[in-house]
Amino acid sequence: MKSKLSQKTIVILIIYLIALIIFNVHIEQYQSYVSEFPDEFSHVGYIAYLKQTGKIIPEFENMKETEKYKIHLREYKHEMLDIQKENEEKGDTENLNNVETRFLENSTNHLGHPPLYYHIMKLFNLVKVQDGSITYNLEALRNISQVISNIALILVFAFAYKNLKSIVANFVFAIILVNIPLFPYVSGAVSNDVLSLLGISIFLLGANDLVKEKRNYSTYFLLAIGTFVCMMNKVTIGIIIIITYLILLIYLTIKEKNVKYMMRKEFFVTVPIYLIILLYYILILQKYGVVQPVIQAIAPDYYKTTSFYNSTIYKPAYSLKMYSKMYWNNFVNYWAGYNYGEKFPKHELKESLISISIFAIPIVYFIIEKLRKKKIDIVNLSVCVGVYITILIQFIRQFIEFKTLSRIFRGLSFKILCMCNAFIYNFN
Repeated sequence: MKSKLSQKTIVILIIYLIALIIFNVHIEQYQSYVSEFPDEFSHVGYIAYLKQTGKIIPEFENMKETEKYKIHLREYKHEMLDIQKENEEKGDTENLNNVETRFLENSTNHLGHPPLYYHIMKLFNLVKVQDGSITYNLEALRNISQVISNIALILVFAFAYKNLKSIVANFVFAIILVNIPLFPYVSGAVSNDVLSLLGISIFLLGANDLVKEKRNYSTYFLLAIGTFVCMMNKVTIGIIIIITYLILLIYLTIKEKNVKYMMRKEFFVTVPIYLIILLYYILILQKYGVVQPVIQAIAPDYYKTTSFYNSTIYKPAYSLKMYSKMYWNNFVNYWAGYNYGEKFPKHELKESLISISIFAIPIVYFIIEKLRKKKIDIVNLSVCVGVYITILIQFIRQFIEFKTLSRIFRGLSFKILCMCNAFIYNFN
């Protein structure tokens, strides 16, 4: 029996090792041949701002874009090659990939995310600010994001190994996951999305132990740290975590008919972690009136000069039915293929099938397990429900924004637009 179990474990480990290699091959391909990732220069600007000011919580209205933000990434790639060639000729191998830029005058950085990812990236000292000049190594910053993604993926594999019973199930899970185009694409970019993946991976391990009644200090710290990483990194993943946590608490309270599972010293020692999260959002709400500041509200004049401002698309007053069709078609294709850069391969039918399949799998699984009268994996179900509800919230927010902007561009003032956006962009 021990021999069989050992063989099974070895096979599963080999599957995950191969999946990890495939994952990193995809990342390297995107970095080498696509090299276009959304908002990278804005993320660099965020890190540079924290480096320059030393602030823990940013003053978002004073945080600027970098001058590179105005440069198309294809032009930037050619510029990088020129810089590398120049440094090679000088024999300057230490600064081979270092690029200089400055903060863009009269601009406002459009990223209003919580600052955790940027504080972590700041620690590596790859972004330096001196006398108004910003020096950074984009390649090294991307590599750090890739390392974070790999750690997160290993934790996801650990979670899957604990819950999937067969070799086939582990194989299908691993191969599907690493071949979703969006996943490796974002994982090698300077983007706070990589930290969201790490946060939810940590949270899942804790949630799994909580449900299976393995309730020790590590369980509650995994839950608290996972929640902290998600909530202090990005509002969207924070909403998913909140919904997931609430569903699990309701489920366990009904099942156990008490709340003793949370009234333990192991939980109470983690309370300060949750209080830090609460304090951050209280401070942001007090100052900006929303949980995530946006440039429409904090820099309306600058917003009108950016590519985000496009009044022409808002003038038609689309019905909910028409807007829904347009929104969900774009959402499905964008989610699976991340149609950002011009070089990124676009296969709309393939991407649609991938998206629909992945979103449908949890529902199909739930129906099959109910028909077979088997126990449902409440952790995975809770996360899926959290994702679905968050997506629905995003759709409602986008539709309200669309209708609001349409009315404004047909006669209301831009100032009212900014006031409205202060509310409708809560879940950006």
